Amino acid sequence: MSLRALSFALALLLARPVAGQLPVIELRSLVPMVVQSGATIPMRADAASGEEIDRLVFSQAGIQATLVTSDPRPLTDQRVAQHGQFQVAFPAELPMGLVEARAVGRFGISNPRPLLVTPLPVQEAPADRGTLEAPVELPPNVWWHTQAGGAQKSYLKLIAPAGQLCSLSIFAPPNHTRAIPAVVIRDAAGREILRSRVLGGAPWSWSQTPDSDTQYIVELRDFLYRGGEEMRYCILHGQGQLPWQSLEPLPESLAAFSPSSLGYARWFDPAIPVTALAETPESKPLSVAVPALVEGAIEADFDRDAIEFPVAANRPVVIEVLSDRMAQWTDLRLVLDKVDRSPEGVEKLERIAVIDDLGAVGAPAMSLGTRDPAHLLNLPADSTVRATWMDLQTGRRVPRSAYRCLIREAKPDLEAIAYWPFPTNNAATGRPAGVHLLRGGNQSLRVVVRRLDGWNGPVRLKIDPLPPGIQSPEIVLSPEQNEGELVLSAAEDAPAFLGPVQVVASARIGEADVVKQSAYGTLAQPATGDRGAIQSRQCDSLWLAVSDRDLHPLQVRAGADPVPEIVQGAKWAIPIQVARRPGGDQNCVLRPQNLPPKAGLGELTIEAAKADAAPEIQIAADTPPGDYTFWFQVESKVKMKTNPQALERERAARMHWQAIVDDPNRAGDHEAAKKELAACDQRIEQLKPHESDREFTVFFPSTPVRIKVIAPPPAS
Repeated sequence: MSLRALSFALALLLARPVAGQLPVIELRSLVPMVVQSGATIPMRADAASGEEIDRLVFSQAGIQATLVTSDPRPLTDQRVAQHGQFQVAFPAELPMGLVEARAVGRFGISNPRPLLVTPLPVQEAPADRGTLEAPVELPPNVWWHTQAGGAQKSYLKLIAPAGQLCSLSIFAPPNHTRAIPAVVIRDAAGREILRSRVLGGAPWSWSQTPDSDTQYIVELRDFLYRGGEEMRYCILHGQGQLPWQSLEPLPESLAAFSPSSLGYARWFDPAIPVTALAETPESKPLSVAVPALVEGAIEADFDRDAIEFPVAANRPVVIEVLSDRMAQWTDLRLVLDKVDRSPEGVEKLERIAVIDDLGAVGAPAMSLGTRDPAHLLNLPADSTVRATWMDLQTGRRVPRSAYRCLIREAKPDLEAIAYWPFPTNNAATGRPAGVHLLRGGNQSLRVVVRRLDGWNGPVRLKIDPLPPGIQSPEIVLSPEQNEGELVLSAAEDAPAFLGPVQVVASARIGEADVVKQSAYGTLAQPATGDRGAIQSRQCDSLWLAVSDRDLHPLQVRAGADPVPEIVQGAKWAIPIQVARRPGGDQNCVLRPQNLPPKAGLGELTIEAAKADAAPEIQIAADTPPGDYTFWFQVESKVKMKTNPQALERERAARMHWQAIVDDPNRAGDHEAAKKELAACDQRIEQLKPHESDREFTVFFPSTPVRIKVIAPPPAS
């Protein structure tokens, strides 16, 4: 475990987070997680704060989700909604790959969950897990939904005809399930062929083509002997060539990629020729010219591959190896040497660099770090460079670990990924959740920026276009900042809204104005004892839900317009206003975030009776001049009714049934109406807590504060 991951795990163990934030849908799972194109299936959304889930939103057009309803109540033709339960029709032409799904309900729109779409049939696995002596036959070319059985193992039999490819695939991406399937494969004689565990975002796969008719026995369990609904995964016994097995490399649509995989398309540029790296002695590395794209595989532990390429003087060149970002369980080390050869052919190597990982950028919850190495070369003289790489990850080759090595001329650029952060006082306790922006409230949208190929300039971020009734000022990340907070502020009369929002990053790079659409990410699994850190991944888009049924008790605005200019070494009083509404009459603690380098500004408290403050920020004499944006995390206690409308509906229904009971002209309906009246009274009792104010500890952002630091005027 890296020092960064260890620190994050310790923070998780030692943290004392304050719970009780305002309710928002947290979609824990969608069952099933693998679906067949052309099928219509029942689907269940399992969610916290999942009241009144009545809609599923999919990333692919044409998927139709119909809310399940039960028979109408007596004396009415209105069917009863079964919230969270759907019949979903997947078009036959839906391509194979991952589809994002989100649930919509009373408390906004949820975090996305991926579904794997396949042309193959999908079934629920039988309850019988089999034994080593009597394994359960796994039918060919059918996905089975199953779940880990704790200490109980599953034993499956694969029938393998002679001369036909026999494969086993397991879909258990770590950002979709907590299961870590451990697999043992034995031949017909009981000899162990493979022992492994399933890690990474792509479907795990093993295959063999037997010379004669045979069978294989598969033993499956969770690596940590856990079981239950959160330990679901899918398995497939393939006979013959399956649709995706001829695709090299694995399509991006088939892997739940981590945030670090930004820029994935660079490694599949059709303009750069691809060279396959055959196994050659280390003394004869493959020679390539820049640009080049080399693909190969680590076939065994301690395997080394090498290439050589020319680098022109003062012409920056980037070399990067892609493997971890292809959802391979690898940790490659890259060694770069300058090669000098005498006229007699004697080699002399001069070490340039040893690179293990691409450094982490951003907070652990959405880090752009990766185990893949990369390096920017800028040499003063024409040179020949040898690149050698090996895998530091040993013992889990299943059956080979693919990579791509890209050598290209440097092109300064930027990448950005945006996500909804979980509102908490400790990042280690974040978990997947959706968005439910109330009227008069503020919502954080966090953006992580990675600058490429030696460029290090300021980056502007904005949401464009903005939904009606929403404000969000543009922010600027200085060269010292790689993470920023866009804040969406809803007006007190903002209309309801449900839809995607787009984040745009722009910068001046050299002589060009560069504008980039941000990628998007989501927290996928909270930190747990077995995984140690929050799991996150890329997703298709960011969806926002604005509620017109609730008013947030607090809204904090900070900063000034126009942007103030502050001289190095000077102070500035930051104007802060607090809009207090019913339920928002407690102290507000403001903690500054993303301050300029060496700037001084401490935590402050705005007491319950006050609605403004003016804390001073001290700019250091050596704070670099430039544009900066910072913000405050606000912590307070508020009181709100969570869903009074549900109680109002039940009381209106009770009045309807009571009117029937009281009507002598409807004597024939009295018995049925009395039964409905009793059921209505029971639901009213269950909903009465929604009538009273509940106290919540909330964390939300102030509006951002933008300043410009300038140098003092020259002495006269």
